[in-house]
Amino acid sequence: QIAGSPFCLAPMVGIGLAEFLYAFHSGIEALAGSLLVIRGRGAMDTLQESSPRARLYRRWHGCGLLGLSSLGLLVLLNGKVHDSSTSLISAALSLFHAGATGVHFLAVAESDVGRPKDAISLKEAAMSPHLLLTVGFAAHAAGMMK
Repeated sequence: QIAGSPFCLAPMVGIGLAEFLYAFHSGIEALAGSLLVIRGRGAMDTLQESSPRARLYRRWHGCGLLGLSSLGLLVLLNGKVHDSSTSLISAALSLFHAGATGVHFLAVAESDVGRPKDAISLKEAAMSPHLLLTVGFAAHAAGMMK
């Protein structure tokens, strides 16, 4: 962190950018995972997609997100954000979010075939929050974030 830069949060709120990344990630994954487990469907799902099998897969997805949230929370609560072994966790989280980003761009390519009414635009894929999380966790894994 460079003191006085917008990337140095410590003087403002008592935490660094890496702690903020882990806290934000844990919170958003906990929220999304909880909603999927409770509701059994995602925000974009229609009522027609709410068969027992579809709800099962959504709830599995929710449990996975809760696992990712718990991992980050354990890192935070144990004060291990700057521990050398945590760079491996950040690398894994970066790979997960890189995959999620890739899926967004795959949806763009699929949208170009036949132009379905629910097509995904390149702009929408580029605005995926997974992209920022990929970059953030990769930076932390590489030791670029303190």
